[in-house]
Amino acid sequence: MGIRTGIILRADFVFCLQAFGCSLVALQCSVASVLLCCCVSVNSHLIGALADRFCSEVKSGISRTKVLWSGGLSFIMATDNYTIPNVENTVKNIEGTIKNVTISRLTAPGENFLSLIFKIDFEVEDQNGQTKTISTVGKRFPLGERPGGMDSKSMTNEIRWYLEMVPLLVKSARQYEIPIEYYPKYMGSRFSLDPEVKKADAESVLLLENLIPQGFKNEDRHIGFDLQSTKALLRMMAQFHALPLVMKFKNPQAFSVLKDFLDETKMDFKKPPAEKPKDGKPRSPPDHSMVFDVMLKLPGCQKYKEKLEEIKNKTKAPPMSHKPGPEPWNTVVHCDFWVNNVMIKHVEGQEPLTKLVDFQFYRYSTFARDLVFFLLTSVKNQVQLEHFDDLLKYYYNQLTVILNKFNISELELPYDKYLDLVKEAALETETSHAIIFSTVVFGAKGLDNPDPLVGEVDMMEHMGNMIKNMNDIQKTKLELICELAGERGWL
Repeated sequence: MGIRTGIILRADFVFCLQAFGCSLVALQCSVASVLLCCCVSVNSHLIGALADRFCSEVKSGISRTKVLWSGGLSFIMATDNYTIPNVENTVKNIEGTIKNVTISRLTAPGENFLSLIFKIDFEVEDQNGQTKTISTVGKRFPLGERPGGMDSKSMTNEIRWYLEMVPLLVKSARQYEIPIEYYPKYMGSRFSLDPEVKKADAESVLLLENLIPQGFKNEDRHIGFDLQSTKALLRMMAQFHALPLVMKFKNPQAFSVLKDFLDETKMDFKKPPAEKPKDGKPRSPPDHSMVFDVMLKLPGCQKYKEKLEEIKNKTKAPPMSHKPGPEPWNTVVHCDFWVNNVMIKHVEGQEPLTKLVDFQFYRYSTFARDLVFFLLTSVKNQVQLEHFDDLLKYYYNQLTVILNKFNISELELPYDKYLDLVKEAALETETSHAIIFSTVVFGAKGLDNPDPLVGEVDMMEHMGNMIKNMNDIQKTKLELICELAGERGWL
């Protein structure tokens, strides 16, 4: 019997070929997402005959459908589909025979901007005929995006991070007894269907364990983390930053491998030139100064109006283009440490468990970058107002308690020096980074929004519209960021 595949599609009309004793079922729907399951237990010749018969009955108004079949897999679906060819040959660390694969869209439009995220369940049969489901998360290119640009670079980097660096870091963490439970389990990857290709193309995919069945979840990005969860995440962040710092002095050879990798994979965040696609419309990144234009009119920002004008006038390039900070405080920084890229599992009577995902923009820089960006973008407003300085001190304590165990004189960090490093990172990039990125954090949610990842709207146009249609939640957070940063000299 062939592999059964379930697929989530966004389309007005979807037709499903189901081969069960030569019977056909056609489904018509008007909702945004539909779950279709196609079971195939016949050979490809019969499938082709059934498909021809079926397509002859399709009315002219439904022309976006097409027939796909390969071996034991067959279905009819919209042209823009979420299939992942040969994904059963990509997954690793599975014992048994894969009988069925179910693929569905995991995140709603607006939750991700560089990758499509899927829930991919593998039904596996062991040697005794018993079956179990192994749930994974799959990342792949947005549909319709061109390989070779940022999508290709970020996907290549993330796959290589799990293949090359995570094993090195796990080995070092165990050697130095620094906790490192924050990585999801790697479940396989490919750069291409062509095994000789070593750069991600449109058929690349990264598979990780699905943490949701284990009780992990993302918090609401419009709300942010409570005090307990924020502290748990700052503890994890300190562990993440401390390990490479320790390696730098305790194992220079291993650190050199890590540093060379970071230099090789560094993303180029220079502002790209405007493009002219096939439709002839100009395509360029949105003008982020529009965010500052809104801030300059907000009552809560008037006290710092002059400072905001200065930031607006100098913010010409993406905020992630910067130089490393002062040594020896450069380490691996995530560069995208915000609410959607961390997962929490609440455990009664204990500190929440935490996971860190989405390693696309990592680089070698000061630990303070992740710290400032996270605290400004991803913490509940009331927690920021009441505990901001306490949280700065909490991260410091978590970092230094690890570093001090190793008696490395170069890594002695007085608190005033620490605050200087934090302020420098905030002024250099992270205050403006948080302000600009607030459009993503507080953008509209739900399936009613156009989805740039499947080509429903141009990505750059969509980002510009998000800024123009800024909601009150984002405006409130921008006033708070202005207040928090302004009071600490971070503007």
